[in-house]
Amino acid sequence: MIKVCKDVSTDFRKIVPGEAVWLKGHIGVYIGGGKVIECSPAFLNRVQVTACLNIGEIAGMNGREWTKHGKLPYITYDMAAETPAGSATAPAGRPGTSGGSSDTSAPLAFSVGDVVRFTGSKHYTSANAATGPACKPGTARVIGTYKGKHPYQLKAEPGGGSTVYGWVDAADVQAVGGTSAGSGAAAKMRVGARVWYSGPLFRDSNGNGQGKTVNGAFTVKYYYPGRKCGVHIDGLGWVPESACSVIG
Repeated sequence: MIKVCKDVSTDFRKIVPGEAVWLKGHIGVYIGGGKVIECSPAFLNRVQVTACLNIGEIAGMNGREWTKHGKLPYITYDMAAETPAGSATAPAGRPGTSGGSSDTSAPLAFSVGDVVRFTGSKHYTSANAATGPACKPGTARVIGTYKGKHPYQLKAEPGGGSTVYGWVDAADVQAVGGTSAGSGAAAKMRVGARVWYSGPLFRDSNGNGQGKTVNGAFTVKYYYPGRKCGVHIDGLGWVPESACSVIG
């Protein structure tokens, strides 16, 4: 497969998401953030996301050092080389620099692995894509960062109401507590708090009996910290605290 790739290189500082990575007898695909997805009968579920050790180690993740990388002829690449996690300018698990505007000098507010509140309605296939499909807001996890127009790569958290799986604008990413980074202390979850929630309702605080999906601002009627769905909103039903953003 590497023989049909273009721009084949051993310099992993210039790799971009979507490129094939190769070593003798094995191949994978670089997905950004210093990570590779690869398949093998030896893996549980036959697939695994691993750290690209040519870029750097990632805590808690298996890794592999590859020999070469190159651009597949079946893919259109519209990104410049990313600043990978694990490089000298962006340590493993840390963000690079924001590219949401022409000023790319400010550090990103969130890192790979952070659980955040996605408030937008669109995600993109790359950090510099011009257009992207619609998706739902909700709780998501940062799985990649890049110095581009859409600097965060998010994946929806289970039960969080969102359908995001792609690159998004920095303005659409907030702390789970409900405030953007740098805006001061987040409001605390409590009875009487106003929260933003997008996702399914549940019959009880243990997460049984999934019901209809709601989206909007609600008032907390009951609150049981530590339970799977410990927040009761507006007499409608129980929802996960992790999927709620406190807005007042």
